[in-house]
Amino acid sequence: MKKFYTSLLLLAIALMTLASCGGKTEIRDDVAVTALAEEVEKHIAGKSNLSPADDDYLMFGMDADLDKLGDYIVKTPESNSSIDEYGIFKAENEEQLEYIKKLIDDYIAYRIEVWDPRYLEQEKPKVEGAKSKVVGNYVVYVMLSASERDAALDAFEKLLTK
Repeated sequence: MKKFYTSLLLLAIALMTLASCGGKTEIRDDVAVTALAEEVEKHIAGKSNLSPADDDYLMFGMDADLDKLGDYIVKTPESNSSIDEYGIFKAENEEQLEYIKKLIDDYIAYRIEVWDPRYLEQEKPKVEGAKSKVVGNYVVYVMLSASERDAALDAFEKLLTK
């Protein structure tokens, strides 16, 4: 039994050593939010139903201060057949990044809180499964099916890492 645990420990050490030898991941800061949006949309089946949100949606629907958002694109559904939605933001500094992250977290929590279960019940998992991700100075949030969500977040991260 000692040999088994010793072998297991040595294997774990070897794996950690190999993992630490990998190159350091660099985060890009030169990708336009429109390029990120194009990449994310490759993984959204209903992308033809999405259109850019106007400033009123951000100010009143998300309670956003537009002056604190940096560069961004938010797309929401054109029709009531789905609630697919995503947003990508590029912060100009750490303070702005913190503001955007909190804004998105609050927005997702709000959408979950006010969800009307009588409305498009099949769409509820998208709201409950909504996620955000921060990579460098960029923040993304998605309200999509689980498979689209995961693929979109992976594509977002891959485009920003070297």
